[in-house]
Amino acid sequence: MKKTASFVFILTLLLSGCAKVYFLEGVKYDTRESFITARNEMDISCTESISPLPTPLVKRKLIAMIPTQEAVYKSRYLIAKAVSPNATMDSLRASPLISAINNDYRLIAERIKRKNIYFSVELIEYETLSSPQASTDSDIFYIVLTEAIAGKDMLYLTTQKNGKQIVNYDTSIPKCESIRDSYLSSIQTIALQ
Repeated sequence: MKKTASFVFILTLLLSGCAKVYFLEGVKYDTRESFITARNEMDISCTESISPLPTPLVKRKLIAMIPTQEAVYKSRYLIAKAVSPNATMDSLRASPLISAINNDYRLIAERIKRKNIYFSVELIEYETLSSPQASTDSDIFYIVLTEAIAGKDMLYLTTQKNGKQIVNYDTSIPKCESIRDSYLSSIQTIALQ
């Protein structure tokens, strides 16, 4: 209940335009612009610091399916309306936290590619998601957007051999490199099973 109340409070602040302070990896940013600049620099550094494997671990192709930014807005709008009937799509579009979700998911696909886990990585954006199926030569990584107020988006990797599995990742250390290494390790483990 405490997490739900906190989420509702934060969402209300974001939607009302009162959120003037942002935090990223423990650092406070007083303006939207300084926060966005810092986040972009962090994303670049976090991606470029990946040490690629010398050869791909998996000879299959990975198809990474991520929601379009419009699909993200629609999902978050339904949640926002449940919390605050006065929520607007414009307020969601103005939030630097919500407007970056598609890019965050693109970065996961880019980081998988950069790590060299798979022979190749293909990115596909979707508006609505069906049940993606793996084949003998392709695994599917995909993201399911939450529909719950205090929920979180779920990451899955589907292989023909073992089916759909959750990509677990540790957020206890809120640093990009730690979270990145955690989900890359999970993806690598699932892919090699």
